[in-house]
Amino acid sequence: MSEVDPTNDMWAEFLDPSKPDPVLEHEEAEMLSRARSTLQQPELWDGPSAGARDRLLSQARQEKPDVVSLASARSRRSRPMMAAAGLVAAAAAIIAVFVLPAGQTPVPTGTTYEVAGGSYLPDAIADVTVDPLANGVKLVITLDDIPAAEAGTYYAGWLMGPDGTVPVGSFHARGTGDVRRVSLWSGTETEDYPMFMVTLQNEGEPLTPSDRIVLQGSVAG
Repeated sequence: MSEVDPTNDMWAEFLDPSKPDPVLEHEEAEMLSRARSTLQQPELWDGPSAGARDRLLSQARQEKPDVVSLASARSRRSRPMMAAAGLVAAAAAIIAVFVLPAGQTPVPTGTTYEVAGGSYLPDAIADVTVDPLANGVKLVITLDDIPAAEAGTYYAGWLMGPDGTVPVGSFHARGTGDVRRVSLWSGTETEDYPMFMVTLQNEGEPLTPSDRIVLQGSVAG
């Protein structure tokens, strides 16, 4: 428990006019005298003047907060939920348009190039449609007679040019149907990396092109 400061009693005795003044040092006496003089002023204990009170009330009325009814608050709260529900419905409509059954996938737009089979699948053939967009180059591969990658493996797409090799995505080709299309993306232009290649990769190995080349060909010019 904290101790009581003895100067508190000294203040109380000095400010109480019914008690004699305590013996104080000169500086203490002056400080306490000023305090008592201030506290004895009648205007200190009066309420605010009528003019000040009116000004305060007027300011309070001008700054009155906007009181919203419960029904209005519920209506406002429901608007974001309705908007979210609308977005979900719109997303469902988009999915219904673009996720189509095998054999009914939309024809890609852009410039189409035919690429041939590589050393791993010399009889393979595919079309690659190059579609430059605002955020990158979309590469759509139309697969034909490309076997599905076995468990533990996958296909990887690459663009190659004088400055090196750029990965553009991966897929497994395990879909069904007569026509299978795969969309890949590149952050580089095909004019700078004109050679397209697909390799068969093993999961867990470093991300560099393997020597099992499935498709290859030019996608520029």
